Amino acid sequence: MMLAHHFSDKTGIFSLLKNLYPSPESFIESESSLRMKVKLLPRDEALDMIITTLSDPLKQRLGINGDVNIDSSLISLGLDSHMSSELSTLIYDKFSVSVTAMDLLNDSLTLKSLCSMIHQKVLVDESTDTQDASLNVVPQFSQNNLWYKVMNTIDSPVAQLVCIPSVGSGPSLFAPWIPELTAKAIQVSVVKIPGWESREREQPMSNIQELVNRLADSLLPCLANGPFYIFGHSLGALISFELSHFLRRNHDLCPNHIFVSGWYPPSEPYPHPQELQFSDDIYRQFNRTLTSYIGHNRLTPECLPVKFSFLDQSLLNSPQLLLKMTPSIKAAIFLCKKYKYRHKDKLPCHLTSFAGKNDPFVGPALMDAWSKEISCHYQFEKIVVTGKHMFIWSAGKTLLNHLIGAMQVKGKAGPSEASASTFADDPSKETTSVTPTDTVAGDDLETYPPVFPSTSGTACT
Repeated sequence: MMLAHHFSDKTGIFSLLKNLYPSPESFIESESSLRMKVKLLPRDEALDMIITTLSDPLKQRLGINGDVNIDSSLISLGLDSHMSSELSTLIYDKFSVSVTAMDLLNDSLTLKSLCSMIHQKVLVDESTDTQDASLNVVPQFSQNNLWYKVMNTIDSPVAQLVCIPSVGSGPSLFAPWIPELTAKAIQVSVVKIPGWESREREQPMSNIQELVNRLADSLLPCLANGPFYIFGHSLGALISFELSHFLRRNHDLCPNHIFVSGWYPPSEPYPHPQELQFSDDIYRQFNRTLTSYIGHNRLTPECLPVKFSFLDQSLLNSPQLLLKMTPSIKAAIFLCKKYKYRHKDKLPCHLTSFAGKNDPFVGPALMDAWSKEISCHYQFEKIVVTGKHMFIWSAGKTLLNHLIGAMQVKGKAGPSEASASTFADDPSKETTSVTPTDTVAGDDLETYPPVFPSTSGTACT
């Protein structure tokens, strides 16, 4: 009875000693992440916990009502490149293991197999010593080159496609295109920009000439081996344009075809000049607002202290991801503010411009002026698809079909070789206007008859 009294007395010596050594359950409950729980629980219970942890955020982001089918692939559930970056970050935050955005975009990866992968990584203490959790960044891809990632290795490619993503994005943006491009024997390299996806730890660059110079030095060994094409979305389109001029001017190389998507013609001023005037204090307010919305209420443009015309709701749905992109956005705005158009020579290649019908950043009509950037022997085409600024997600299949169609060509266009046969039998054909006529409408696009830029009676350059 005396011993029992000592144990039951909260002020007794035994109780005081007991309080110094918490039970295993208290260790689990106090663990700052779920990692320890997953390690201590039986496998089936650990997997259930991982599924429960991931299901709610997935349902919210993907707009799924009811239970998530754990045997469905993440791609079939609606996962896209930006969502995959969010999910990659969530997995690292919760379990301290690395599953890259590219891993998540594997079309055979189901929620069930993902949870098994996470469980296995936790048990083997994968990458805990090398990851710096304080930086809270998306784990990096394995790098075969600092400035670009070869997405598919093809022994004898019929063409090489260089893809340059939108601000903050990277290889995962183009992952859905790779199976079809691989089947067509087109090798794809995606550019990786400092401060953007897969290089988040680095300072974003705000000088486009320095960026293009270093990018060209890295890409040059690949581009000198055969015909190549360049696609760029949003700011990636401007980088594509400047990269093409740099290669032409310094290395006597030129792409067969440039595809510019969702960006205004470089000879025109920035379409939303008020965005170029935001102060550092405005960006700090922007970050504070994003921080306050993480894991809470739905973020809308009206909630922000400023509005960026290129931010779609799909990005606003993830304030945590957008917060990580803010340094890149700020550097991109500074780059645009300092950009000077100085080109007198026209590019000797074809050019296709893609526009989103409801893009608040750059409307379809403004894209016509891209025709001024190529020599009159080459063809300009404008294609309008449904969607806002990030129509590369909603209309990606349409864009891909047009790219593949343009690249199914024999021969090589270059600074000394006019190869307009890509689109026309008569490379000397000229029109007097780039105003589109006879619009052909489809379910998700409007495509305008290809034209050759008018020389207006001047010598062709």
